[in-house]
Amino acid sequence: MIKSNSKGPMRMRMTAGIAVSVVACLVATAPAGQEDHLLCINKVSDGQQEAGSAPVAFDPQKTYPAEALKEDLKVLWDMLEEGHGGFDRYTPASVLKQSFDEAMTGITGPLTELDFYLRLLPLIAEVKDGHTRGQLSSPAGSFLDDQPIIVPVGLRFLGGKAYVFRNLSSDASIKEGAELLAINGMPAGEVLLKLLPLMPSDAGIPTRKLRQLEFPAAFGRLFALRFGRADSYRLRLRPRQSKEVREVTVPGIKGKTLPGSLMNAIPIRPNIPPVMSLPSVERPLYSRSRALGTTRKREASLTRNS
Repeated sequence: MIKSNSKGPMRMRMTAGIAVSVVACLVATAPAGQEDHLLCINKVSDGQQEAGSAPVAFDPQKTYPAEALKEDLKVLWDMLEEGHGGFDRYTPASVLKQSFDEAMTGITGPLTELDFYLRLLPLIAEVKDGHTRGQLSSPAGSFLDDQPIIVPVGLRFLGGKAYVFRNLSSDASIKEGAELLAINGMPAGEVLLKLLPLMPSDAGIPTRKLRQLEFPAAFGRLFALRFGRADSYRLRLRPRQSKEVREVTVPGIKGKTLPGSLMNAIPIRPNIPPVMSLPSVERPLYSRSRALGTTRKREASLTRNS
């Protein structure tokens, strides 16, 4: 679940018997008689099926024992403390340790992979390194991409408010530039305050987090993890240059179909001719003689005015 480019690989071995190093993640299945673990830092295998093998099914309800998760949390702490080149550059190690201890205490029972992942995100973000981030296992990521969890609008966050930048839904009444006031009854400002701590950024710069959340896939996935998966969204909007507030309910978009939705939402400008049909230039825009002539005229002008 952890991806870090801050320092070279650091070898580790978990109690599940999986050798790991700092860069990526998979769900680790333990040998018989031992507990499964979730946290793997760089893959011995990447969690994807080998050629010719059956796809790995993901069960979102599968839980992992509290003690195994606590052990994984300890592995994460040891890995960051020992292997991250700027571990305490922006946040004191004592503050980070307190956050990890509180997270450890908060694990009182079994958790699913998605629940455990959600608890890891603020811990990773607190390091304030945009190149160190959490990543779900491949089966879990594929599962989420197959769910209609993406809020069907591209957003821009300006001055503490959220605005519709792209309407990705089939509802043509949603106009770009409208202010998004609430999603499923939750004020947009409150949603933003709860999602920002989950996003990593260099030095904790908030504008970087906002720019990342403007990607529909990032916003939709975090919204689903933080507030629960939904297949439709009730949006409260205030159209641009209007005081009227209206609500619309629109279906969510699957992550795997999001690229097509984004392409369809990009406005087409038919008046721009194709590159191949642009008129040819009769003479070069730049020539050495023209450049020298311009330079000499400039020098002569400066001499006369001095």
